[in-house]
Amino acid sequence: MYITSVYSTSFDILGAGLHRQLNITLSPDRHLATALLSWQITPDFYVDVYELQRRKFQFRVDDGETKFIDIEIPAHQAGFHSFSCNLASSSVMLPFHIRYQPAGPHDSSEILIPSPEVNFIQPSGEIESEYGDPFYLTVPVANTKHLFLVNFSTLFAAVFGALYLAREILRK
Repeated sequence: MYITSVYSTSFDILGAGLHRQLNITLSPDRHLATALLSWQITPDFYVDVYELQRRKFQFRVDDGETKFIDIEIPAHQAGFHSFSCNLASSSVMLPFHIRYQPAGPHDSSEILIPSPEVNFIQPSGEIESEYGDPFYLTVPVANTKHLFLVNFSTLFAAVFGALYLAREILRK
């Protein structure tokens, strides 16, 4: 039997900027059940598998097929992943990171972080599933209005630095 509900598990996102944590608090009446978190990872964020290993999480990415998630690529080049994790206690802080978003006409952008699903396997074999509402986070992005100034100042600094270095080398 498979039952779906939405009320006894709470999901909160803590932190600011690009480094956040998902706080999962299970209801006290779930202490006899085995809890398994399932989370669809969108291109806008990632879980750092090395950080999870250091924190002794028992997890799988893409059903064990993915061992490495490239944390350096921006959101517009990243892909989707499925993440599952055993919840060993009634309160878990799961770290995740927001990827760099494409530049836009504003200083921030809003992204959607889907809420994970927690499946409870009761001793009787019954499975219950709980989930929350998705999260909308505002994250900083590069502003394309400043592109000319950034390009000009970068080019100026590189040329000036090269000329200064050449002058110093030739002076000796």
